[in-house]
Amino acid sequence: MKNCQQIAALASAYADGELSGVEWAELRMHLWLCPPCRKYVEQIELTREVLEKLPTDEVPQEVQSELLGRFKQWVADGAPAEDDPFDE
Repeated sequence: MKNCQQIAALASAYADGELSGVEWAELRMHLWLCPPCRKYVEQIELTREVLEKLPTDEVPQEVQSELLGRFKQWVADGAPAEDDPFDE
């Protein structure tokens, strides 16, 4: 059976419905036996529900470009990034 640390690592995938059948069963069994983990998963699910209700606003293209430019400069200046996901 999985321990609390392993359950915490799976909690987001569980809330997203991304666990395999075996992982789902192991997590559910652990939650049945462990009230603190059950509360943790409930909090993640509640957070997800609240976030889904928030409105989404489009970021103007000029703001996106400015942010991307600043990020690239930050990386060029020696930011602690191993891989630059924006490097073309």
